[in-house]
Amino acid sequence: MAGHPIVLLLFIATSVTLITAQSALPKCCRSITKTRPPQSELKRFYKQHSYPCPLEVVVFVTKKMQEYVQTQKSVDKKQHEIPEQKTK
Repeated sequence: MAGHPIVLLLFIATSVTLITAQSALPKCCRSITKTRPPQSELKRFYKQHSYPCPLEVVVFVTKKMQEYVQTQKSVDKKQHEIPEQKTK
């Protein structure tokens, strides 16, 4: 019976380690959006690089926080006019 608290502590320590490691992983877009974001609704954009994510894309975020994922090639082709980024 004395061994059970040690097993329980080991289980808790392992669980906390796994949860912490998962929360440190970056958010990666894994598919391309087929539709184009409404230009009037664009709030900002950012580039997702291929490491550690599987795709190198441009992510457009609308005022309603919807994300549209496009390849750099399709962005260049469509010639989006990007609103200026607000500096803090």
